[in-house]
Amino acid sequence: MDEALAVYNRCLAIKGDWPEALVNRGNVLSRLRRLEEAVESCDRALELRPDYGVALDNRATALRRLSRFAEAAEKPIVGCSPCRLTGLTRLALAHAVAADRCPMVGGAPWKGPTYTRQDSVAWLSDSFRDTVEAQTTVELMERFDKVRFEMFGLSLSADDKSALHARLAAAFDHFIDVRAMPDDAVVKWLREREIDILAVVAGYRANGGQRSSRAAARRCR
Repeated sequence: MDEALAVYNRCLAIKGDWPEALVNRGNVLSRLRRLEEAVESCDRALELRPDYGVALDNRATALRRLSRFAEAAEKPIVGCSPCRLTGLTRLALAHAVAADRCPMVGGAPWKGPTYTRQDSVAWLSDSFRDTVEAQTTVELMERFDKVRFEMFGLSLSADDKSALHARLAAAFDHFIDVRAMPDDAVVKWLREREIDILAVVAGYRANGGQRSSRAAARRCR
């Protein structure tokens, strides 16, 4: 590693504005556990190329190892490929992309009071059947505090007659098939029942594509 570092140092002595060399130098420094210097090398690369996702990712990794978590997520890049980024950087990127591409229009539609009754939670999903997602979330549904929360399951998938579907249906206080309901009807249904929280689980991928994501975008409260 020391030899590799010397090579990159020589390259940068000749051409100091080479972002790729700066990032690779940062990788070597990270492997040598010289993390502060690795961050500095990535920062120099980002000064030269602000949209350089690899530099952002490597910088966030080094900062995470230094336990400087807030700094690790402070430089989101809109337009950078999310698959190249670490979890912390993805979170910052997600906030930036959402604000850039999906701004709130006209504020939340619900203008009514805040309720003091039992909170209500609705899950809108196309995975209330024997799927991997259902297998990994069914216990979560069953463990919800039914004293504090009234639970609604809104299904976008047909009953596959599986034991898992029956278990999921039983986990909710109310389980409703909404496949035939248009978006506006689903939103109206949610508002009439004064649903406090709407969770959309995998609804984008099936049963009309964006229909559940559009419904979710219209806040219940």
